[in-house]
Amino acid sequence: MAAGQKRERGRLDADGVRRIVQVVSSVLVLCAALVIMAGRWDWWAGWAFTALLFAYLAVLTVYSLGNDPEILNERGRAVSDTDVPTWEKVLVYGVGILQLAMVCLSALDAGRYGWSEMPPAVQALGWLALIVTAALVTWVFITNTFASVVVRVQEERGHYVVDVGPYRFVRHPMYVGVILFGLGTPLALGSWIGLIPGALLGLVFIGRTAQEDGKLHRELPGYADYARRIRYRLLPGLW
Repeated sequence: MAAGQKRERGRLDADGVRRIVQVVSSVLVLCAALVIMAGRWDWWAGWAFTALLFAYLAVLTVYSLGNDPEILNERGRAVSDTDVPTWEKVLVYGVGILQLAMVCLSALDAGRYGWSEMPPAVQALGWLALIVTAALVTWVFITNTFASVVVRVQEERGHYVVDVGPYRFVRHPMYVGVILFGLGTPLALGSWIGLIPGALLGLVFIGRTAQEDGKLHRELPGYADYARRIRYRLLPGLW
């Protein structure tokens, strides 16, 4: 199948349902952590973040259900797949822990104790980063049905190189979104301290980018040619 060619719409299976449950559960945990750690009900940034996260994931899930259920199936089955290395599964759960730590520290800082003093302009940059993240990840989902939570070549699905949409500019646009999320969330919530796990999240995905590139070079036909054409992994013109 040629790059960019449309695939037939599949059906949601048990793995896809599991993925939806995972996403809903994760969002509920993050939002509960915000409220509990902030210790108050009048923290506008926390409620705004909660509303944005719920609305975005609801829209993305509904879109995927209607247009590409297979991406939900893949993202639900990937971590339970016996062929996925244990370290990959540990990494996935580790990323979840870093995200939870980021939210908890931000809520303790900005919501409960007010340790940070953040200029409104910087906080606004955080919200802008979250909006860009939502747009970029949505673009990835629309473009790449093979976007998985682990690094694997999906031979059973006819995996091919995707070189359209955001993949015309960088090889790993999803990771750009994750890094922006890690930096934008603490800023939007008004916490400098939350940037510590947020920055660690970014470093994890910078390292993961190099590891994924190596695997795709070795195992995905056409990826080496794609990498020669699209030189940058995360940031056009730099890296």
